[in-house]
Amino acid sequence: MRNYQIYWIEELFVQHYYGRERMFYQLFSDWEASTGDLHDIVSKQVDYITKPIPYLPTQRLLQHEITKVEGAAWINSVATIEREESGATLVLNEKSMSLNAWGTMNLNISFLKFYGGIWASYWQWISKMNVLAG
Repeated sequence: MRNYQIYWIEELFVQHYYGRERMFYQLFSDWEASTGDLHDIVSKQVDYITKPIPYLPTQRLLQHEITKVEGAAWINSVATIEREESGATLVLNEKSMSLNAWGTMNLNISFLKFYGGIWASYWQWISKMNVLAG
């Protein structure tokens, strides 16, 4: 099984660390492995560079779009795609999304493409809302 944690990183940090993504990976690995005072410090760093995922709009968009994918379902806030020898689940959380996949890599790629398309549409919607509000 392959597991991915997907976070919404502040644009400033995305631009600054472009090409140095390994530093993000190290930070999140340290966050998961640390305890005590070190965990508190690393948690503050993670909170600083990440944004909360707009839960309800993202959930609505995922629910709507997942119905267009063959073998997919939305059950109890979990998007699931199942095929003969593979499958994937996407769990939406407040600050991250968890993608768990098993079987062939093709389904991982399908889910990530699906997710990328959804996210691009979502960004266009957010941009319009910011223009209208500003």
